[in-house]
Amino acid sequence: MISSAFSLAATSLRQKEAEAAALDKQLEKTKQKKVKIENIDKIEGKPIILSPSRVYLEKSEYETLSTVAKKYYAQEKKESKIQKMLDAANKMISDLKNQIKSLTAEMGSLREELL
Repeated sequence: MISSAFSLAATSLRQKEAEAAALDKQLEKTKQKKVKIENIDKIEGKPIILSPSRVYLEKSEYETLSTVAKKYYAQEKKESKIQKMLDAANKMISDLKNQIKSLTAEMGSLREELL
């Protein structure tokens, strides 16, 4: 019974480690897709004649700015979600490692009792 629990925990640990590695890889990919700041820096507001505190943008510039802002928001949201999943997977891996240690210790004590 203990050996089956041990093998089940070991299998689960390997699966969670693989999931964590996949999440870590996905997180790195997301971080590499950072928004190009140059696209935003190229956009310049032109002052409105009667209101010096306001500016206007060309329609294409506004669309570019809007698209970049939406992509940035989506990227940050996705990165946050992936990080939470990675943290949960790492916690589960730690818990499984602790469970394996306790099962190993229990198995060792049962072996000693049998001998």
